[in-house]
Amino acid sequence: MEAIILSIISYLVLLIVFVICIVMFHKTKQSYKHRMQAQLQAQLERELKIAEILKDLKDYHLFLTEKAELLGEWEKEIRNLHQDLKKIKQMNIANNCQN
Repeated sequence: MEAIILSIISYLVLLIVFVICIVMFHKTKQSYKHRMQAQLQAQLERELKIAEILKDLKDYHLFLTEKAELLGEWEKEIRNLHQDLKKIKQMNIANNCQN
């Protein structure tokens, strides 16, 4: 009779240890899952920030390109005005010499 009771107690102890192991495994699995979700969320946020920065850089590059083209046009216009001014000066000099 004592042997049966000891067997039952041994099986109950093993069952309790088994249940504790299952619970600990489940908690560890959940903890790992939450940690991985947090890491993925952080990585996603970093990638979104990088994407925003790249978009801003692209927009700024387009802005600078437009301004560079505008400056190039102004430079051509200034050269033309400078040439016109030289011609006017030469014409004034020629008119002064004739007078």
